[in-house]
Amino acid sequence: MKKIETEVVSLVHQLARTIKKVGVRKVAEVLNKINEEKEASFFNKSVIDYTINEVCSEFSVPKTYIKRKNIRGNIIEARRMCFIILKKHLDLRHNEIAGVFGLSNHTLVSVAIKDFKKLDAQIKRDREFLHKYMVVDAKVKGYKEKLYLTQKHD
Repeated sequence: MKKIETEVVSLVHQLARTIKKVGVRKVAEVLNKINEEKEASFFNKSVIDYTINEVCSEFSVPKTYIKRKNIRGNIIEARRMCFIILKKHLDLRHNEIAGVFGLSNHTLVSVAIKDFKKLDAQIKRDREFLHKYMVVDAKVKGYKEKLYLTQKHD
């Protein structure tokens, strides 16, 4: 037998022993959970990429700049918006969102989300940020719905 065939046979034997030990239902539950996690991972990555693209477009910021370490001005605002939208639309912890941007600490994410709740539409700068937020948020919401529907039909 070829090496790959030997590995497959070994895997099938291990699976058969596991089914005998814990039962078909338990093995099926675990396999379904693995499949759901894979789908969730694809879904999250797609939404993350789409969000970053849309935010960068809205702020006229090159996508490559958003993950840099030393950033200023408009790029900071764009990254803050990414944090806020990703937190709203995905079930991610602050440290997971920080990791998307190569940050080792979740503090920037936490502060951005806390500060967002304090924005005042009467202040011009806040109003401009909120307007951009509403535009991108609507696009991400539509993208998520479309992505969800196409995944369910596949």
